[in-house]
Amino acid sequence: MKAPDQLINITIKRSLLFPHKKQWLKSIITVVLGEEHIAGSMEINCVITDDENIHRFNRRYRGIDGPTDVLSFALTEQSNSSDSIEFPSLPGVPGKFGDIMISYPRAAAQARKLGHSVEEEITLLLVHGTLHLLGYDHQTAGEAKKMKKREKEIISILDGSVGRHR
Repeated sequence: MKAPDQLINITIKRSLLFPHKKQWLKSIITVVLGEEHIAGSMEINCVITDDENIHRFNRRYRGIDGPTDVLSFALTEQSNSSDSIEFPSLPGVPGKFGDIMISYPRAAAQARKLGHSVEEEITLLLVHGTLHLLGYDHQTAGEAKKMKKREKEIISILDGSVGRHR
């Protein structure tokens, strides 16, 4: 169960006819936060969209001219620079933690290609995106191994809990 000071907003592009409940998506994010021992006041936005929209964001923010399956925009990026600015949060108001975008058509295509359900693919992408918000990355082989291991651990926990609430 999510803490009252954690605000998880889910937006789904209507034309996609996404067949799952928003609560299922929120449950996945909540489990990741809990397993990573993240508490306190925060806001996470999750957008289920299409290839065209995610392509636009991928090109603008990553310089990659093509669609992708998941994008994460952490507002608490780790920085070694002394020039980084940390904005204070208002008392009683959740601080913005970050945004996750998932392309539903791309997730469905990947699920077919990999021979598993769309639900499994969405779960993986949402766990992956949330872990990115928490500072996990896969730029090096060591980082990738650590992130993949954590994804598997969390997904095994999810298989026994929120998976049945789709």
